[in-house]
Amino acid sequence: MRERPARDGTPRPAAVVPNLAGGAAGGAPRGWRRWWRAGGGDSLRRTVQRDPIASEPLSRRARREWAWLGGVVLLLAALLVGGLADDRRRLLDDARQRLADQARAVDLNLTRQIEGAHAALGLLREDLAAGVLVPGQPPLQRWRR
Repeated sequence: MRERPARDGTPRPAAVVPNLAGGAAGGAPRGWRRWWRAGGGDSLRRTVQRDPIASEPLSRRARREWAWLGGVVLLLAALLVGGLADDRRRLLDDARQRLADQARAVDLNLTRQIEGAHAALGLLREDLAAGVLVPGQPPLQRWRR
């Protein structure tokens, strides 16, 4: 085997790379799966050691616990979104009610002002028709309050 220096300068053996196209180059049988099954990857298997606990598939209990945790998280998220939507609906209803109250107040004030102007113009019309008020002269005492 040919020696290659490592990063720190110490020599190390070169890795045997399988011939994926097939053939016996590099000591690998035809196809990389056969080469791997035949032990061609033993050096790689030795360097990559897995934690035996972490590499086991999840047990039925662990899957059930993760499912419960996911369900609880989804339930909390749904409650949070529902609460936010309800708060927004209440805020919009309050704003709509406040605008309606303000519109009623403006309507009431304008109605009073328009009725007052109508009454004042009606009295002026009566005074002009009766000759009490002459255009260009100051109004009589009854107009002053």
